[in-house]
Amino acid sequence: LLTDTQRDYLELMSKKTEQMGKRVDELLDYATIYSGQMQVQKIPLEATALTAQIIEELTPFHPEITEDCGDSVRISADPALLERVVDNLLSNLHKYADPAQPVRFSWREESDSIVLELENGISLAAPADGKSLGNKIVGYIMGLHGGSMETAHEDGRYRIRLTFPILKESQA
Repeated sequence: LLTDTQRDYLELMSKKTEQMGKRVDELLDYATIYSGQMQVQKIPLEATALTAQIIEELTPFHPEITEDCGDSVRISADPALLERVVDNLLSNLHKYADPAQPVRFSWREESDSIVLELENGISLAAPADGKSLGNKIVGYIMGLHGGSMETAHEDGRYRIRLTFPILKESQA
């Protein structure tokens, strides 16, 4: 039988062990990606399928959605790596977003690219343990797709901008 104090310490050790396991996994992914060992297997994808997935997973955050993009716009992407990008975005929202503020999500065409932007208020109770390793991995993944990632923190708001090249009909 454990005392309340012992139980608290055991829970803390369990939580820290889980965090350490996640960090090790991120570091291994980081090393694999940067060493060039990760194989990118891009296929043509409808941009609306990507945005629909993001919108569905944003539902608990009461998103404000702005769409300005054609239905037939396609990108060339590795679905597994794209899933990693989306998972990182949502993980960051769960950790850092202020649930009292809606999340703004927009996607549009700009020149020869699709631009996805996600903006949210940062919670005052957000943990300060972030190392941005996930964002570095996402930035590299976006580069592997010929796109980019930009982030900004201003006035208690966080914004991330992802850019994907549009797949031309001749490339499909």
